[in-house]
Amino acid sequence: MVNATISPIHRGHIRTDINHIVEGYRLGSSAEPNPDAPMDEGIVYNLVIDHPEATILWDTGSHPDAGNGHWPAPLYKLSRASASGRDPEGEARQQV
Repeated sequence: MVNATISPIHRGHIRTDINHIVEGYRLGSSAEPNPDAPMDEGIVYNLVIDHPEATILWDTGSHPDAGNGHWPAPLYKLSRASASGRDPEGEARQQV
């Protein structure tokens, strides 16, 4: 067995429509054509894999053009608001 370690690096959270995190989480149907879109937080993280032959950084980071049209505009607005500690309307959020 190889002596390797995996260390997670917490990079924060992104609050979004859960369908952005889990594809197809809530789908419309003929019985319910406009289902609610629940919001939730997803963890943003990296992993450092320390292996005898190399150290590897596994990055779950964002697409390089995230703010230039890769993400849907409302998602980018929400992620920036979340990072600033404000809700999408600009109100400061209470820290728990």
